[in-house]
Amino acid sequence: MPKTIRTAASVLPGSDVSVSLESGRIVISKVAGGIKTDRRELLRTAAAKLRKTMSPEFRQMSGEAMMAFLRADTPPKAARRGKR
Repeated sequence: MPKTIRTAASVLPGSDVSVSLESGRIVISKVAGGIKTDRRELLRTAAAKLRKTMSPEFRQMSGEAMMAFLRADTPPKAARRGKR
């Protein structure tokens, strides 16, 4: 669907739409309920993107170890990835 049409119809990526033919015209309508999102998947995707920007020593740290580092605590040894 062209961007100009998506914008005019307020259709975002992942939006549910209905397509129908009315009097020889194609009609696209948003379906109530909006966008289907899996919050956990969105968080995993965001975390994966963030990890790619980190220096190598931080990429392997667990979330718990990163939080400890940010709080200036000593990261727990068991919190490193791959050692559980």
